[in-house]
Amino acid sequence: MGHSEYSVYVGTDTGILKAISFDEEGIKLKKNTLPDKNKKNLANGITCMQWRNQQESEVYTGHRNGVVRLYDTSRGEYVYSSKCSFGSGKVIGLAPLETNVLVGLSSGEVDYLMRSKDQAQKSPLIQTLPPKYKGPFAKWKQSLEVLRPHPLLEGVFATGGCHNDLKIFDINRPKLRIFSARNVANDELDLPVPVWITDLAYLPDHKSIVTVSWHSHVRVYDPRSGRKPVSSRTLNDWELTSVAALPNSPGTVIVGASHGRMALFDLRGQKNRNLAEHQRKCQTDQHLTPPP
Repeated sequence: MGHSEYSVYVGTDTGILKAISFDEEGIKLKKNTLPDKNKKNLANGITCMQWRNQQESEVYTGHRNGVVRLYDTSRGEYVYSSKCSFGSGKVIGLAPLETNVLVGLSSGEVDYLMRSKDQAQKSPLIQTLPPKYKGPFAKWKQSLEVLRPHPLLEGVFATGGCHNDLKIFDINRPKLRIFSARNVANDELDLPVPVWITDLAYLPDHKSIVTVSWHSHVRVYDPRSGRKPVSSRTLNDWELTSVAALPNSPGTVIVGASHGRMALFDLRGQKNRNLAEHQRKCQTDQHLTPPP
């Protein structure tokens, strides 16, 4: 939430960072910020955001051109900008550390944004992509789609993507994965079920993780119970793009789909409830402080 004058910050495809407030009269746009004072440019499109600290005084923005910027909410301007010196593609996730920030790129690499000269000559810290996919769905490009930091443990984060199942890493042990999921059993035609994770969220117990996919799957993983999901269900034929856990409702999440639909999804298999069907595309931001 950041500066008290604003309620939420929104990133756009054209690179504009919008400060928006909510009051009894509705939604009001308070401030637009463009990086480097340049014109709208799709290369500057904001692809992810993450608060730098619990005080929400600064927010990182990741961009389509591989650039990461730091926005100061009290000054109302960007105060830092740097382009990733590793990997390729857009920034898909950020995990702030005490003196640095981990950056995930769609090409699968995760590394520190600020690398020393010695580090710059080495390969990226973590490669999240498994061996090249050669199955029946090879037309879909293998990629990293989401990176979410653990809400309590610094340096621990979860990832997923296209042909890239859920994994959990710890930068203190970058060569050893904490957890690597296994796919569910083949379908009735004995074909592998496609994996295309588009978003994930830690549940309120901070141990279990819920993932959503482009193929309508909603899965819950508990690393203490094995590598396969403890729950795997589908939501209609929705192409799911986002998920957010509800702190006060451990068995329920909010999911969003590519056609603008939103729903309360009950992880226990009870009745779900549609929330909205008029937005162009649903995205969630799990970095805002929930209301008291």
